[in-house]
Amino acid sequence: MSLRVIDETPKILTSSNDLEKIIEDSLSNRYVSIDIEGNGFFRYPEFVCLIQLCVGEDIYLVDPLAIDDLSSLGKILDNDKIVKILHAGDYDIRSLNRDYDFSFRNVFDTSLAAALLGSKKLGLDSVLKEYIDADVTKDKKLQRSDWSIRPLSKEARKYAADDVRYLFRAMEVMTNKLQNLGRISWLEEECERLQLVKFNPRDEDTAFLDVKGSKNLDGKALSVLQSLHSVREDEAIGRDRPPFKIVG
Repeated sequence: MSLRVIDETPKILTSSNDLEKIIEDSLSNRYVSIDIEGNGFFRYPEFVCLIQLCVGEDIYLVDPLAIDDLSSLGKILDNDKIVKILHAGDYDIRSLNRDYDFSFRNVFDTSLAAALLGSKKLGLDSVLKEYIDADVTKDKKLQRSDWSIRPLSKEARKYAADDVRYLFRAMEVMTNKLQNLGRISWLEEECERLQLVKFNPRDEDTAFLDVKGSKNLDGKALSVLQSLHSVREDEAIGRDRPPFKIVG
């Protein structure tokens, strides 16, 4: 299978006007692929640092650090006439809801589709190789880099664009396979659940109970753990670093 090259040079959007124009032009499309990058390995609390969109043959890197108003993006995300294609989209949906109160309707998740088709490896690179023979190398160093750093390097821009570049083609192939197996309704049910995902702030009064081994502690030890957890949380926020980099 030969793959058509899609937008080797993604366009970076850094203004509300540019974003609004792209969104308005995109409303006539039936499909939009989407992904995000965050900075959870470097900042605390983490936040969305980049939003990638693939519309037709065009890829856009939306810079939320430069754009004050992203509300126009909601015209696509909450539009049930436009299919939003994601891969392992729980994190993306939850993060966009947390930072911008966005909601999703009508999603297709290629990771869920691959699982229902019996794939053993569900990473994006593995799924794209299996279903459309696309070679996309996901650099672990870039995956865990600080996406709040500007300007984005050429390698970072390509990495981000590759996350959405082939999702539409993968969706086409996987939809056909699911239909042949009589499993497309299974995916629809799973995606309906996925699009309802919302960000739920954790209860700080009980968050220490999530620490591994806390169930084995008695009352006094739990009290000490709660105090240590609270100190670590305050220190992480004050230093703008993830808690695991304060005390592992």
